[in-house]
Amino acid sequence: KTSLKSLFISENRTEFNANLWMDQVPRRVVLGMVKNADFVGSQKTHPFNFQHFNLRDISINCRGSYLSNSTLFS
Repeated sequence: KTSLKSLFISENRTEFNANLWMDQVPRRVVLGMVKNADFVGSQKTHPFNFQHFNLRDISINCRGSYLSNSTLFS
C-alpha cells in the first residue's frame, strides 16, 4: 500500500509536529521538501525542485520510540 501526504510548514518554523499515519506503521518513509510555489507549480517552477532548507535535525516518534537522524539515515 502506498500513500502520499502533503503538509505545509510555514517559513522560519523551528519545530513541526504532524500525525503522519494512524493505523499501520510504514516500512519506509520518503520525505521531500519544496517551496510552496514549486509545489503548486507555474510555468517557471516545478514540484521536483527538492531543497534541504538548512534542515539540521529530523526525528520521528513512532509508538513512543524516537527515530533520530542516526537511525533514519543509517
